[in-house]
Amino acid sequence: HGRALIVDQLDHMGEHSIELHLPWIQYCFGNDIPVVAALIPSPLADMLEDDGSRTDTPTFIASLREILDDVGGTTIFVASSDLSHVGPQFGEPRPVDNQRRNDVERHDREMLVKYIARDAEAFVDAFKWNRNPTRWCSIGNMAAALQLADPGAVELIEYQQASDDAGNVMVSSAAMVLMR
Repeated sequence: HGRALIVDQLDHMGEHSIELHLPWIQYCFGNDIPVVAALIPSPLADMLEDDGSRTDTPTFIASLREILDDVGGTTIFVASSDLSHVGPQFGEPRPVDNQRRNDVERHDREMLVKYIARDAEAFVDAFKWNRNPTRWCSIGNMAAALQLADPGAVELIEYQQASDDAGNVMVSSAAMVLMR
């Protein structure tokens, strides 16, 4: 699919996940390990314009799956995503308090249960239904990783929330492992 995979390079300008993960990958596996980095669009937002020059997510996933099957060997997927983004910094009217933290954690864990069930479509549909009220990032990335890895199990390792002292911002995250 060549050019269609990179037609919207501007989308990658603000994305920094690979910059954070690449040193870790190289530390664990050496500098010569092949790496494929991809920015997966949100399945919750329609493209502003489709002139046919882009590769859609299902085509990308199918193409990468075919390449990985042809190459063989062991593949490790690293999918980075922040979960909820709440507080006045994200347009909410009140500071983040303990009640809001609890509400966000309950919502996050409900969504994570859908992911842990290993059904990428149901995971995305849950966000379409609830309209992503806490502004999760990279839902497409998470769904794509689930489809590509096709795990036998998904395990939640850790869930955390980070916030400032004034309650202006809180971002949640989770560490999960997708196992064969």
